[in-house]
Amino acid sequence: MEPSLFIIPLVISVALVFCYGVARSFVQLWALHRGKEALLRRFDENPAAFESAQDVIEQISEQERRNQRAVRQDYTITGTGLALIGITALLVGRILAYGQIAVGLYIGGIACVGLGLLIALVGYLVHALSRPLVDPGDSPS
Repeated sequence: MEPSLFIIPLVISVALVFCYGVARSFVQLWALHRGKEALLRRFDENPAAFESAQDVIEQISEQERRNQRAVRQDYTITGTGLALIGITALLVGRILAYGQIAVGLYIGGIACVGLGLLIALVGYLVHALSRPLVDPGDSPS
């Protein structure tokens, strides 16, 4: 049988798993943001619903603690590792220079480097977007 018949579905399924993880992180981040925004809007509309602003802060902190309990995967490290594996496969494929294994390593290395860099970029974006924004008025003098 042709080896590519086994490799192509495997590569596609791995790529889909990574895309699912990235999409899940973005949706989780978006949902947390929307929850905070809704809570603050409710506080603005009816401040008497809460005993104090401290209640709002405690509820937001409770949401963040619940989200931090789940294990988060660092996509930057995963993507960088995948890119390094791809670079190694590229180099081994170049050194072998001929044969099916060399071609497979070379093409697989290119796919790993491309997918790894894409995942690392998404991981960096998730990290950058999940950091709290600094208020310009709070800058140290």
